[in-house]
Amino acid sequence: MKLKAKDLMKEPIKVHAEATLAEILEIMEKRHVSSVLVIDKGKPLGVISETDILREIARGCDKTRIAKEVATKSLIAVEEETDIIEICKIMDKWNIRRVFVEKNGEIVGIVKLSDIIKEIAKL
Repeated sequence: MKLKAKDLMKEPIKVHAEATLAEILEIMEKRHVSSVLVIDKGKPLGVISETDILREIARGCDKTRIAKEVATKSLIAVEEETDIIEICKIMDKWNIRRVFVEKNGEIVGIVKLSDIIKEIAKL
């Protein structure tokens, strides 16, 4: 059996586009996640990762900046049926650690590099 995105995906943690970095940091810490999906008017706007937050802190921003100002707007997404090998190729090509999973044009999950590594370790 080939593992697919739907086999590894988890539900993404979502934040509103107007959430502050302080609020996002609190959510990430409480939920033990390294990224959040930013939602604006019910639609995905982008993603904020730990790297994005560190970049903003290094630039001297304060934690009152809002999600839509900080989010990486380009979301890389795959279909539920995409196999792990293809996901790894996409992650390598785009130098990313997570991909979102779509079903019928809607974001339904997230697959992180750490999820793939844990699965490989089971083999």
